[in-house]
Amino acid sequence: MEVDTKSEEKMEEIEEKQEDKLKKLGNIIDDVLLMIEQEAIGAGKDPFTEKRITTLIDIYAEEFDETLRKHRVGMGSEIKKLMRSLLDDLEKITN
Repeated sequence: MEVDTKSEEKMEEIEEKQEDKLKKLGNIIDDVLLMIEQEAIGAGKDPFTEKRITTLIDIYAEEFDETLRKHRVGMGSEIKKLMRSLLDDLEKITN
């Protein structure tokens, strides 16, 4: 019984650490999205473009959140793909 209890405690500890790391990653992604949004809006030419940029960032933020919720293996490559797609879409709007 003692081994099972130790194993369960260790699993809980690992899960807590993983959850903490995912929260930290989510905070980093939020900060990056905010910086991207501020820079893109700074380059904006009119309120309509600014609204499109804000809407685009919001859509991608939801996708990043969904990816983090999935806790899947390969999440890093999915996040990189989303970030690249976001930057490409922003470039289309601002250029």
